[in-house]
Amino acid sequence: TVSALPTPRAGRNFLWDRSINGFGVFVTPTGHRSYVLQYRMNGGTTKRYTIGRHGSPWTPKQARERALGLLWKVAQGIDPMEEKKALKAAAETDEQLRFRNYLDKFILEHVEARQLRSGGELRQVMRDYILPEFGERPITDISKKDVTDLTGRVSRHSKSAANKVFDWLRTMMNFARRQGAIATSPLDNLERPHKTNTRDRVLADWELQRVWEAAQDIGFPY
Repeated sequence: TVSALPTPRAGRNFLWDRSINGFGVFVTPTGHRSYVLQYRMNGGTTKRYTIGRHGSPWTPKQARERALGLLWKVAQGIDPMEEKKALKAAAETDEQLRFRNYLDKFILEHVEARQLRSGGELRQVMRDYILPEFGERPITDISKKDVTDLTGRVSRHSKSAANKVFDWLRTMMNFARRQGAIATSPLDNLERPHKTNTRDRVLADWELQRVWEAAQDIGFPY
C-alpha cells in the first residue's frame, strides 16, 4: 500500500493509519516516502514528527512501533520534537568540546590572537604527547588522574616535556573555564611534575660573541 501511494505533482500526498491516530506516511513529487506522527501536547498546536524514510530500516511495522513509542512519550508529557532538538544540540556541543576541536579554538582565540611566540612549542607538545591521549575525548571528561597519569608517562622520557605538557594543558583548561566551557579545571590544585632549577649565571659578552659567530657559520635555523 505504501509503495502504491500515488506521487503528487505538487505538495505531499498523505496516507493515515487506521489503528494508530496520527501515524501515517507521505510521498513527495520526487517519489520519496516518509513515515510521520502528528500529535498535540496538552491540546496545543499540531506537530508533525518525521520518523524516517520508507525502506531500510523503516518498514511499516517498524515505523508503527516507533510511533507507538513516541505517543507513549507524549502521554508522559515529553515532547518528541523538543527532545530531538535537545539531543541534537547536546551532540553538537559534545563535538565542539572534543579536545581536538577545542584545541583549534584555543589556538585561534588565545595563541594566535595574542601572537604568542611559544605557539610552535604548543603545537609540538600537543602533537607529540597530548593529542594521542586526549584528542577524541571531550574536555569535560578529562580528570585530575588523567592528567597525572599522562605527565607520569611523559616524565619517564623527559622531565622537561612533562612540565611543558602540564603548563599547556593548564593554560588551555584555564582558557576553557574563562569561556564557560568547563566549570573547573582538572589541573586546579595540581603542581608541576618537576621543579625547575633556577639559573644563577648568564653568558658573558665574549661568550655571546662566540655563539653569534657559530650561528652564522651553521646557518639557519642556527
